[in-house]
Amino acid sequence: EARAFCNPVNLVGAMGKGLAAQVARRWPACVGAYRAALQTRALRAGTVSAWRRRDGGWILQVPTKRYWRDRSPLELVAASIRAIGPACARHGITEIAVPPLGCGLGGLDPAAVRPLVLEAAAAHPGIEWVLHRWPETASEGSASTEPIAKLGKAEVRHESFREILTSATGFISSYDYTLNPYAGCTYGCTYCYAAAFTRTDGDRDAWGRWVTVKENALERLGRWRGRLVGRRIYMSSVTDPYQPIERKLKLMRRLLEGLAGEGVKLVIQTRSPDVVRDIDLLERLENEGGKVQVNMTVTTDDERPRTTFEPWCPSNRARLKAVAALTEAGVRPRSPSPRCCGSPIPKDSPTRWRPPGASGSSSSRSMPTAGTTSSSRARGAARSS
Repeated sequence: EARAFCNPVNLVGAMGKGLAAQVARRWPACVGAYRAALQTRALRAGTVSAWRRRDGGWILQVPTKRYWRDRSPLELVAASIRAIGPACARHGITEIAVPPLGCGLGGLDPAAVRPLVLEAAAAHPGIEWVLHRWPETASEGSASTEPIAKLGKAEVRHESFREILTSATGFISSYDYTLNPYAGCTYGCTYCYAAAFTRTDGDRDAWGRWVTVKENALERLGRWRGRLVGRRIYMSSVTDPYQPIERKLKLMRRLLEGLAGEGVKLVIQTRSPDVVRDIDLLERLENEGGKVQVNMTVTTDDERPRTTFEPWCPSNRARLKAVAALTEAGVRPRSPSPRCCGSPIPKDSPTRWRPPGASGSSSSRSMPTAGTTSSSRARGAARSS
């Protein structure tokens, strides 16, 4: 069902076994395109080749071995995985399904390959990477404890903070506290107001290229145990709690575990589909006396301005799929409106987005078309995602 997926191949043109054989049977024309790419050296070690299906979907031919009888060298698989993100970007692919590359007939350990895929996904957060049919591992669901210095091109800092809960003021004064697991955000949306609240001009100018991990967040939250019943908490006001680094550190998940049983009224604000990972905890919070609401940001229904103003964010399609998954698991959308993705800005307005170079366009970085959120509230039984 994937609109785009990776097909593990060799570098001699044979597609007679494994997933490649299944692909060859279903899409025979793909075989000729694959062999032509080998002959022209468009497909070689360290590259991938994209073939468009008649239904508009894509198949990425990903080299995992040189000869079809060989074992898969980890170095070759690693180089191919690094090439997946740039290939997706070139062809406008916003979601890619990735099987355990080199781990079937190639004989590699999935535990050695999986981190390579996660690292590539973190370097291309605007693409939704779906790990398809990977085996469970002993470390599945565990958080990384090793400090990370880089995430893609972004600098990762680690600091201790005096508090993790901050009294809510201004336009969110209806809440009691805000909770930001991170400072900074590698989504780097060009219109984000949070950039104005950085500590230095350098951090403001480099917005999107750094993130600070609040390494003592869980310990600080523990000091509030027993004092949060009925309190309204907004997560998060100046960062996205599910930005790419969360996939590795799972700090947000540990904070949700810390809030379980505290009876809080929690609103989660994000634009990341990764929130579905924590459906089990959203249900637990509700079952243990709390209230949970998830707001999924959707700023426009047009991918062209979205990629201009949110170049490193997940696609709208991926976000709406997450809303559907939350709903299926018992999360009910609140007050859906046909205006949630539409543009109230007149077409002749000078602030309306226009493609770069279009007639009358003053700037390709003008105001985006519109912004509202799609809200959901957790209830009922959750299912594994």
